[in-house]
Amino acid sequence: MDKARNLEESSIGGPAAVGANWYRFRVGEVVHHKRVETVCFIWVVRGSGKIVANSQEIILDSSQILRLPWGHEISYCPSDVSPFHVGTVHIIPWHSLSAPVEARVGVLKGDPLVGVNWRGPGDSSKEVILTSARSDKGRNFIQLGTFAVNSFLYQAPTESKMRALGDLFIQEALEAESVPSKSKGIPVTLQLMMDFINSELSEHWSVAEVSRAGNCSPSTAARLFSRHTGQSLAAWANQQRLLAAADLLRTTSMRVNEVALELGFQDPLYFSRVFAAAYGVPPSKYFGDELRP
Repeated sequence: MDKARNLEESSIGGPAAVGANWYRFRVGEVVHHKRVETVCFIWVVRGSGKIVANSQEIILDSSQILRLPWGHEISYCPSDVSPFHVGTVHIIPWHSLSAPVEARVGVLKGDPLVGVNWRGPGDSSKEVILTSARSDKGRNFIQLGTFAVNSFLYQAPTESKMRALGDLFIQEALEAESVPSKSKGIPVTLQLMMDFINSELSEHWSVAEVSRAGNCSPSTAARLFSRHTGQSLAAWANQQRLLAAADLLRTTSMRVNEVALELGFQDPLYFSRVFAAAYGVPPSKYFGDELRP
C-alpha cells in the first residue's frame, strides 16, 4: 500500500523556478554552457548582443524576450559597443512533488542534478522562441521576471514560492507567446523577419531580402507567415504599415500626407483609400476631435 502511494506521489508534479539572476557582461566576455537542464527565459535590461542557442543565432536587445527549451546549449556574446545586461529565470517545467525543490540549475557535466528522474521538461516546447517585450503581456512578463530575480537575490525563496513562481512563469509565457493562430509562440526565424519588416516599414524590400533577415529561403518565409499569422508575408507587412499609420495619426500632429510618406506610400490618395478600407474611415477623420495629448 505504501509502495503504491509512493509511486503515485512521485508521478505528481508541476513547474518550479530554480534560479534567477542579473548579469552584466563586459566587452569581449563570452559565456558558453554545453547543456542546461531548465527552460530559460532571458531579457535585456540594456545594451545588446548575440546569443547562439542550439545553433541558432539571435541578436537580442531590450525589445525581445527569449525562451530556450529544456537541455539547450547556449553562448552569450555581448556587443563590443554596448554589452548587454540581462535578466534570466530558470524554470523546471515538471518537478516531482515527492522531491524537495533545490534552488540550483543543472548545468555542468557530472552535476548530480543532471538527468535525475524528479526534474524534467514535461510537455514544454522544444523550440527556441522570441516574443515581444514591448506588448502589455511582454511588459508584465518582465515585471514578473524582475520580482523573481529579486526573490532569489535578496532572500532564500521557500519551496512553495519557487513552485508558485514556476506556475506563474509558465502561464505568463504562454500568454505572452500567444498569436492569432493560437500557436504557443513564434519561431525565431519568423520573429527575425517580423523585426526586419517593422524596422523597415517605409522601404520597398523584396521577399528574398526579408527571408535573408531570417536566414531562410523565400518559400520557407512564405510558409512561416501563412502558418503563424494566417496571412501572406505582403499582407502582414501591409497590416503593420496601417497599424503604424493609425498610431502616428493618434499620437502625433503629422498630416495625412506626412504619415503616408513616412510609411512608404508615395501616393497619399492611394494611402487614404487603403486606410479607409481597413478602418472604415479616411485617415483625416480617424482620430476625430478627441483630445490630444
